[in-house]
Amino acid sequence: MEILSTIFSFINYLASFIAFIVWGIIGIISFIVGLLSSRAFITYIPQQVIELIGPLAMLWVGAEVEEYYTPRPVIFLNAIAINLHFLALGWDSMWVRLYMNLGLIFGGLAWWSYEEEFSMHSTFYDWARLLYGTGTCGLVILMTWMWEHLFSAIP
Repeated sequence: MEILSTIFSFINYLASFIAFIVWGIIGIISFIVGLLSSRAFITYIPQQVIELIGPLAMLWVGAEVEEYYTPRPVIFLNAIAINLHFLALGWDSMWVRLYMNLGLIFGGLAWWSYEEEFSMHSTFYDWARLLYGTGTCGLVILMTWMWEHLFSAIP
């Protein structure tokens, strides 16, 4: 009889332990689901920083591609990044429009030459890299962002 009591007691403790573990796992899953469904993580980032994420991500991908593959598609990608950046900032001047549109022309021609597997004149690529290379576009994006969000706050 005592052995049976010990076995039942052991089964009772084991069932309690398993219920405790299962309850803990359900609690953790509930917490994680609640956390993931409460708010998009990106909403915790300030709007001024969110404006940079798209263009800088494109520049980063472009720099990675440019390092290992042909740089011609990167000119197109950088021109798109510049356009997205200036549209997000709301800058609309003749010089900004000229830079944006020229970038799309350079990028489109570079992409077209890549797809059709022919080379443009080396002068074209020199100008394209100078105006729409990853370093230049990154500098333009960061400097204009700083101008808009940091220097414009100074009276």
